[in-house]
Amino acid sequence: MLGETRKVQRLGQSSLIVTLPKNWVKRVGLKPGDTVYVEDEGDSLRIKPAKPGSRERETTIDSSELSKLGIGIGQFLSCLYLLGFEQIKIENVDRFLVAEARQVARRLSGVEVLASTNTIEVRSLIDVGKLDLKDLVSNTISLLTEMFERLEIAISTGESLDSTLYEEAVRIAHLVTKKLISEIGGDDPTKPAILMAMALSGHLASILGDTIRRLPKLCRRGCSNAEEIRNALKELKSAVNKTLTALASKRLHVAAEAAKLLRNIIEDVGEKLLKSEDPREAAILARLLDAAYTAIAVNGITVCVSLYDRLAMNTSSSS
Repeated sequence: MLGETRKVQRLGQSSLIVTLPKNWVKRVGLKPGDTVYVEDEGDSLRIKPAKPGSRERETTIDSSELSKLGIGIGQFLSCLYLLGFEQIKIENVDRFLVAEARQVARRLSGVEVLASTNTIEVRSLIDVGKLDLKDLVSNTISLLTEMFERLEIAISTGESLDSTLYEEAVRIAHLVTKKLISEIGGDDPTKPAILMAMALSGHLASILGDTIRRLPKLCRRGCSNAEEIRNALKELKSAVNKTLTALASKRLHVAAEAAKLLRNIIEDVGEKLLKSEDPREAAILARLLDAAYTAIAVNGITVCVSLYDRLAMNTSSSS
């Protein structure tokens, strides 16, 4: 395709605009008032029509329902983004909820938040079916390369990492997961989500299996603080069992309870790891911490699957 030059013009006091090529607009069927997705690629921008001709998945919920569901707005919006919802309306919101929704949207590619009196509308504008896998791989490589470089600097200087790198990592992870679910989900996005949870559960089992394999070396003279380690292991076992029970039964409250347990375990084991003066004990705690982080990823998917089921039940009962 041949390139064209366009003049940048001013709109109002601070906005700049550029017109779109007429032939392209006609070919993709854009009309005045339609939404386009603008992708920042460094020194260039890519403009795509947003969701042409797709059947929209949408929902409306009162803000008071979020506390009844046992999850926050961040997890609510993230889950529905991953499961392919294009439009989410939340009613009876205050300015704090609006601010939180906008903060969440910054970590999700192609999402906009429109606020009016007492209501916010969250729209997903990106068509993941048109995402180029080569671009995703290239962006991930660039991000990881920069993260390794920043980590080296942080280890040498003690400086903290730029928080925007973390946000970009979350953005890419959500985008890849959304594309995967969209590619193989069809009308039921929970099926690939459950498969992802099972794959992560397999990874969790491999972490525990590797820990069992290494324990004879790590504890050949007895594990120091064995009782504390056993207690942490029991708590992790309980939280994982709750999570998988919730996945099988799609019980949202059980998944939310397990999420709280896992967050407490991560905090507790992390503190023990920092205070440990025994390298063998630290090695075991590090593996338990890795297992807990993997379990919380399984739990996150479980929450999404259970939430989708709950919303589907509400929709069918109200229709």
